[in-house]
Amino acid sequence: MSRTKAINDFCKRCIFDHKAPGTFREQCEACPSGPTSKSPCPLWPYRPITIASIHDNRKIKTLDDIGSEIDYEDITFIEES
Repeated sequence: MSRTKAINDFCKRCIFDHKAPGTFREQCEACPSGPTSKSPCPLWPYRPITIASIHDNRKIKTLDDIGSEIDYEDITFIEES
């Protein structure tokens, strides 16, 4: 069994309710057993989440972002001979 399947199965047994609103991943994403809860789950950071959340959390750097991080004063330019 893969690690992902084992975590999914654990979360499904722990939190998923067929009668509650939301899909399995939506219910797992709303899991109240995060790091600040009274009884935090060690698998909480690895729980299944929706694809939309994965895309929202992913930060894509653009050329403008990269350009603002470069300190041009520290760059030494070499002239061609």
